[in-house]
Amino acid sequence: MAAHRERQRPWAERWADEHDLEKGDLWRTPRWLFDALDDEFHFTLDAASSGEPDALCEEWLTPAEDAVTCVWPAYLHLLTGRAAAYCNPPYSRKGGGMLAWAEACMRARVRQTVVLVGPLRAGARWRDGIEAEADEIRIVKRVEFVPPPGLKASTPSNDTLVAIFREGSAGPATPTFWDPPRNGVVRRVQAHPNPENDARSQSWETP
Repeated sequence: MAAHRERQRPWAERWADEHDLEKGDLWRTPRWLFDALDDEFHFTLDAASSGEPDALCEEWLTPAEDAVTCVWPAYLHLLTGRAAAYCNPPYSRKGGGMLAWAEACMRARVRQTVVLVGPLRAGARWRDGIEAEADEIRIVKRVEFVPPPGLKASTPSNDTLVAIFREGSAGPATPTFWDPPRNGVVRRVQAHPNPENDARSQSWETP
């Protein structure tokens, strides 16, 4: 009976418990926002995914790889020849919270451009670091993120911050408002390994 009740629980609740996350950590990026950024940066890695079918890129990291601490693989886009990572991380305080994710993005920019999406919260410690290190910050008004199956949508309480850490660049950045197109369709990208980083198992080692 207990096993049956467990199977009846929404997938998001079971997955969140298994990976020590909160249900709200599994909200997904709306297609229009990801596509607007992907058209510009051509992402090759989804750095904060729950895996298939959630991943927005051909390559991804899940809690099993612990993207907060591991070295992110840098996959080159077949058309641009450059690597770019998209990161819409869990917003809860577990695992170090947004501060830890922001620091992971800053480390990853050594080998690729990184775009971090997060809530625009006043007074948050991690915002100071992002504004000091990002070379561009865009603010998008009231983005409605997509809940996973079994959970209801909710009205956003914050605007959304899009921090861009370009490879080889540095801040500080002045936040500006951005109104991206909202009619895109998610497309998976093709990527191939960076010759200097062609072993995923090595790339995921903790520094």
